[in-house]
Amino acid sequence: MTQHSGLAHPGSGAPLRRLCDVAVAIAVPAGTAPLVPSPSDGTADLTSAVALVVDSAVGPGVYGERMATPPAGLAFCVFPTVIGHCALVWRAPGTIVGSALPHGSADRTRDAVARWYPAARETTPDAVIVTAMAEVTTLLESGTGDLSGIALDLDVVPAFDRRVYHVVRMIPPGATLTYGEVAARLGAPGAAQAVGQALGRNPFPPIVPCHRVLAAGKQVGGFSARGGRRTKLRMLEREGVHLEHPTLFDL
Repeated sequence: MTQHSGLAHPGSGAPLRRLCDVAVAIAVPAGTAPLVPSPSDGTADLTSAVALVVDSAVGPGVYGERMATPPAGLAFCVFPTVIGHCALVWRAPGTIVGSALPHGSADRTRDAVARWYPAARETTPDAVIVTAMAEVTTLLESGTGDLSGIALDLDVVPAFDRRVYHVVRMIPPGATLTYGEVAARLGAPGAAQAVGQALGRNPFPPIVPCHRVLAAGKQVGGFSARGGRRTKLRMLEREGVHLEHPTLFDL
């Protein structure tokens, strides 16, 4: 088994990974939430053309890199989902510090965690994290579920980004907002570009469901996860959102 810089694998890595897989399998799935129409407040999104590209410019590990003194006991686990191997990073007592959507393989997802959170160690998850893993798995598989009960560590997240994430966490499966609509709900209707930048730094996908935020005219917009807009469309379609006539530029 290949060892990766910055990670400590106790003993053989394979048994630990199997434990993570089993943990997801035995957890109780999250309850479902109804699909609702996409809300619209009619806000003009004049700057979202820029937001199409800014949210792919900065990786979500930017906050991990800002931790001058990483919290003690930072841990992570990689787990399988229908779209690939995701990861959760946490600290005691089960507060999520970051997460990762698939990077093409389990090892590549581990490598991303190692870059973003070099103090984290791969660990068998406790009951709180097992539940969070199961809720994420259910959402990605069925497009239903409520992740709002998962506790997030926002200590190093700037105030504006926190406000963006708070609004975006309130978007249920099956609904969407545009960058401009999120900005309007923040009381800053001209801040669509800043919203896009904050979502590009989102360290908590899909717990903070940035895939539910679109460009003006309900176009796909940007997405910084592997697969880009195709991944975003796939996640939205599982939640019952079918965008009309996506263009080659959108994909």
